[in-house]
Amino acid sequence: QFREQVEWELYGLEMAHRILMYFDPATKSPISLLELGLHARSPQKLIVCCPDGFWKKGNVDIVCERYEIPQITKLTEIRDLF
Repeated sequence: QFREQVEWELYGLEMAHRILMYFDPATKSPISLLELGLHARSPQKLIVCCPDGFWKKGNVDIVCERYEIPQITKLTEIRDLF
């Protein structure tokens, strides 16, 4: 069941037109960090929200800058992108 779940999630990310990633400062989010790496070369697909306090914010910011991935600072800003 674990493999089936992971494969279903990966397929969903590959098929999605848009992916919103939220990095909650109260979590480590290792899978979300992995998924950011997997999809960083598809910046037209990603929108990232990584608030101050996330333990790897510097890394996320640099990846987003390098691959021109749009970032928002609050989830409420998502409505302004569409």
